[in-house]
Amino acid sequence: MNAAGSYYGKPTQGVTGAAGTGTPQMVVTFNVTHIANTDGEWESIAPFDVRTYNFLSDGAWPHSEKRLKAIGFNGNFDAPAFNCDGIALRCEHDSFNGKPKEKWDIDIGGGEVKKA
Repeated sequence: MNAAGSYYGKPTQGVTGAAGTGTPQMVVTFNVTHIANTDGEWESIAPFDVRTYNFLSDGAWPHSEKRLKAIGFNGNFDAPAFNCDGIALRCEHDSFNGKPKEKWDIDIGGGEVKKA
């Protein structure tokens, strides 16, 4: 499991569909290449892929829209593409059915992020 914290990654793929609950969503895959060190500077790491889950229901849309705009979403839900060289991502630890898991999100709340 990756450490909780701030990471830097580039969106590589988006797929729309439905979550297991039936809620419409867009899953965005990111290639993560850096982690923020204790000084807030980006440190290179061995690249790996993660996914963020952006729900498209009426109630969740304001939250998801901000994140999708931040990564330059082209607005095409049938063929999503992103105009973004990279963005800060947040990894948090959670649990599901009593097992630890990572929860990833596009971090748009931290102000301006320096390019890695």
